[in-house]
Amino acid sequence: MVKKVLIVEDTQEYKVKFRNWATAAGFEVIEATTVQEGVEKATYQRPDVIITDFGLPNGNGNDLARRVREVYSVPIAGITAGDPKSFDRRVVDIPETKSITEKNFRNLLSCLSGETPRDRYVAYGTEAEQKQKSMELPNATSLFFQAYYIIKAERDGLREIVVDSKTIISQEQWTSMHSVLRKDLDQVDPQRAFEFFQTGEFNAQEVYESACANDSRLKQDKRFAVVLTRLGKGDYAFSLDDAVYVAEKLGNIGGE
Repeated sequence: MVKKVLIVEDTQEYKVKFRNWATAAGFEVIEATTVQEGVEKATYQRPDVIITDFGLPNGNGNDLARRVREVYSVPIAGITAGDPKSFDRRVVDIPETKSITEKNFRNLLSCLSGETPRDRYVAYGTEAEQKQKSMELPNATSLFFQAYYIIKAERDGLREIVVDSKTIISQEQWTSMHSVLRKDLDQVDPQRAFEFFQTGEFNAQEVYESACANDSRLKQDKRFAVVLTRLGKGDYAFSLDDAVYVAEKLGNIGGE
């Protein structure tokens, strides 16, 4: 059975482009230009997937997604020329930019329609940018977790870190790490380091999703999820052991 996609877009250039790409991917295309028209067509024609712009006449993509979800549950992607973070992740499953390639657009449709696991899709930008983002985000975050436990451990007078009876950092490793990081961390407070998460430099939810996409085993790791969830809520009072644990997990993505 042919699946239907509703494309809600008020710019003709992108409407035509997305229509052609969706048709080539084997979808029946329904089109709308405004929020109201999009909600009406979703209500009466029940597409399998919805793709919406952010800025639309009489509302935006979030408004459309919320109103449609009051009627029925449907996967929704938002594609905008602006900042994809404008989309509310509670109602829009995948945010994207209009620099999306045809290959990634078709992958997006495949993920939303259930043909490909959704965690395989990394949102935003060109294919090269997606690859770079998925590689760098966990590594950069791991560095901040390491900063957290290096500073905290040093202030507590520790010279060795052991988690679950396993030596994570030996005295020899500590000396080496200390000499490399000390210059940068000398005046840094752990709380201030994690303000990067609050200011948008790093987003805990994105870190979690990216890490799980790189290593599916992390989806079953409750401790990993709990620490990043707390961090996303602005709670930095997790333990030194938890910081070491998450840093080690992020540093070993894809490993044994």
